[in-house]
Amino acid sequence: MYQVFPLKYRPKTFDEVIGQTHVTQTLKNEVKYARIANSYLFAGPRGVGKTTTARIFAKALNCVNGPTPEPCNSCQRCKEIQLVNSLDVLEIDGASNRGIDEVRQLRERVKYAPSHGKYKIYIIDEVHMLTEEAFNALLKTIEEPPSHVLFILATTAPYKLPLTILSRCQRFNFRKVSPTSISEKIKDIALLESVEIDDSACSFIAKFVDGSLRDAISMLDQLIPYTNGKIKTTDIQTLLGLPPQTVFFELTDYIIKRDSSSMLALTQDIINQGIAPKELLSGLINHLQTIFLFKTGIPIPAESTEAYNKQVSLLKTPHILRLIKFLFDTEKNMRNALSEETYLQQALVRASICTQISIDEILTQLGSTSKSHGDTDKILSDKSPMTPKESESLDQAVNTKDQSSTSHPPFAESDGQKEPTNLQQIWKSLLQKVANKSPSLESFVAQTTPLKISNEELLIQYKNDFFKTKIEENLSFLENELNEIVNKPIHIIFEPSKSKKSLLEEPIVKTTIEMFNAEPVTTHK
Repeated sequence: MYQVFPLKYRPKTFDEVIGQTHVTQTLKNEVKYARIANSYLFAGPRGVGKTTTARIFAKALNCVNGPTPEPCNSCQRCKEIQLVNSLDVLEIDGASNRGIDEVRQLRERVKYAPSHGKYKIYIIDEVHMLTEEAFNALLKTIEEPPSHVLFILATTAPYKLPLTILSRCQRFNFRKVSPTSISEKIKDIALLESVEIDDSACSFIAKFVDGSLRDAISMLDQLIPYTNGKIKTTDIQTLLGLPPQTVFFELTDYIIKRDSSSMLALTQDIINQGIAPKELLSGLINHLQTIFLFKTGIPIPAESTEAYNKQVSLLKTPHILRLIKFLFDTEKNMRNALSEETYLQQALVRASICTQISIDEILTQLGSTSKSHGDTDKILSDKSPMTPKESESLDQAVNTKDQSSTSHPPFAESDGQKEPTNLQQIWKSLLQKVANKSPSLESFVAQTTPLKISNEELLIQYKNDFFKTKIEENLSFLENELNEIVNKPIHIIFEPSKSKKSLLEEPIVKTTIEMFNAEPVTTHK
């Protein structure tokens, strides 16, 4: 008779349990040195061996050769426990037996001696599902059970248990099984079943199940009839309804290139193939996480190294981290969206075209001494997503290269005296020349106002010291450009505005503060 893999390959001894040596070794020693507690709590993720270990522990205590750390698995008692039909080892589902009446019945049963073995063992699975009244009824029994009774409580949510229960149990924390251990187990089972499976498929399964060995074995059991015993990664992706890995490389390329049109077209095509939006989003997050790990020096599968290496070189670590956070937020918010498909498409387009800038980043970038052309573009391209509305607000505050030909605010009047028209023409020519050579510098100069020009000096008025400092750092360059316009040496001198604003009052900073609901911790005077 066919037996499903999770049962067929279920561990029967402590040594066969994978990834929980810290638990199994302690239990073996407790049995060996007769240091058995009244009650135990096995806590950890699903599919990592909590119930299996509880059964092995029960066999170790009730085996005809026991108590022994190495149950024989051949005696009648061991076989009954393994098949879950022993009268002395009772497994109770806490989810369906969660009320006080069920616990009262249990309390009545513990009075009776075991039928064959030394211990009467109660394994309560998903114990966190019990009601508060049920826990209270169970409390005294767990603390001081009869000498022949032992409780093993198993849960995936130990934080839901009352402290009074936790304090009365020996607690063992089960860990997720490592991808390497899962991959090796999959290969061993495939070999025993005469199934061909490549290394990349094993790695894919190990990564997909997120530490649950039981899920990995169940997946292998499902894949064998689907693939006729020859399993490849593409077969797994098709069976699970997942997009191929190449899709995530393409999506990331479009984010790097800021190609929103191609991003939208590819997203629509993948969804039309029946791929769930949440699977596409989850896969992209995992892909970016792999890039982040690879960038920090953690090795990845050799067959993917070249493809990842290309994208790693084009993405900076802060950008990757911000993208991952943005996509995690998208994943959380998408659950409440009327259309997951539409929400995902908008989010991915935003990831490919938009920018996120914090106050600290603005100050750092604007305060740098770099004079290379295209600094403003660099500020924008190194950041990650924000909404189109936020991006538009920043675009209005910062003149980028694409906006270098736009008009500038009208010139102010000073003390009621309007300067000759040629001053405006000279100033406009200066801004144009600076914009062509250094758009970032032009954005600072445009924030000042020309007051008057003489045979030797151009007087300009500045709003705050920060802009003055940036202009002074490039003063020689500006004066040379000015000299070419007027055909004679002119020096630039400064005059503070009568209503000089602080940096925090500047449009770019105010926009950012409002955008992120931030509170400034430093100011620049």
